[in-house]
Amino acid sequence: FPPVETHAFPRCYVCGPERTDDGLCLFTGKPNGYDGVTDVWTPDESLAGEDGLVRPEILWAALDCPGAFAIGFQDNPMVLARITAQVHARPAPGDDLIVAGWSLYDDGRKHGAATALFTRDGQLLAQSEQLWIELKRPAA
Repeated sequence: FPPVETHAFPRCYVCGPERTDDGLCLFTGKPNGYDGVTDVWTPDESLAGEDGLVRPEILWAALDCPGAFAIGFQDNPMVLARITAQVHARPAPGDDLIVAGWSLYDDGRKHGAATALFTRDGQLLAQSEQLWIELKRPAA
C-alpha cells in the first residue's frame, strides 16, 4: 500500500491514509501467491443503519478502492468511471470481513476490475465490476 506521501488521494474516504479517524481504512495489499489484493475489514458501529446492519452505501464504498489497487493505482493514478455492484447480504458492525479485488482487463488507459466482500467463512456479501480510467500524465 502506498505511503501517505505518494498516495494520489490521501483524503479518500475508503483508502485514504489521512482518513484514519473517519474513513473506512481499507489498505489492500497483494498476498503471496495471489494476483489480486485483499484486506481484512471490521466495520465500525457508526456505519450501521437503523436496522443495526452496515448501510448499503458503505458496502458499495468498500467495494470501490480495492479494484483500483488490484489494477495498479499505486503506480498509475486512476479515477472510477463506472461501478456496478450487488449487495447480497449486509453484515453487522464488528464482523471481520474479507475484501478482495482483481484485474479483469487492460485497454490503454481503461482498466477493468472486480471486487468482492466476504465473511470470514467465505459467504459472498457483495460484489462489483468496475471501469477505471488512468489519469493523463502531464507532458514533460
